[in-house]
Amino acid sequence: MAQSAATEARFSETYARLRGILQPYAAKMYVSADTDSWRNFVRPIRSTLMDPGRRTLTFANAGHLRPLLAQDGEARFLDTERGMPLGIGFGDFSESEVVLSPGARLLFYSDGITEAEGPAEEEYGAARLQGHALQPGTSTESILENVRGFVNGAGLRDDATVIFVKAM
Repeated sequence: MAQSAATEARFSETYARLRGILQPYAAKMYVSADTDSWRNFVRPIRSTLMDPGRRTLTFANAGHLRPLLAQDGEARFLDTERGMPLGIGFGDFSESEVVLSPGARLLFYSDGITEAEGPAEEEYGAARLQGHALQPGTSTESILENVRGFVNGAGLRDDATVIFVKAM
C-alpha cells in the first residue's frame, strides 16, 4: 500500500512537471490544450526530442497509438513498441526515431479521434485519419473539425486530442 502511494505521488509530480513544460508550447505546436485532453494525452508521452540539424524526431511511446507520418505524398503509421502507460508499472521505454523531410507532418493523437462514432455507429477510423493527413492545409483544427463533422452532432464520447508537428 505504501509503495502504491509513493508510486502515485511520483507519477503526479512527474505529470505536473511535464504538463508545466509542455502546456506553454501548446499554441506553438497546434495542440488542443483543453485541460481534460491534456491530462489524458500527455500522460502517455514520455519524451520527444527534435534534432533540427539532422531533421529527426525521437520519441518514446508509453501506451498510445502509433503516430501517423504524412510526407512525400503518402501517410503511414509508424511502427513503434507500445510501452506501458506511465504510472501503471515500472520499466524502460524503447525509442523510435523518424526523419522529417521539409513539409512532413507527424500526428500524435488519442483514440478519441479514431474511435469517434458517427450516427450509424461506424468509427472514424485510421483510414479516414490517413486520408485527411494527406490533404493540403491539414492542421489540428481541421482534423478536429473533420471528426466533429463525422459524428454529425452526436458529440465525442472520449477525449479527442491531436498533437501536430510540421517540419519546415
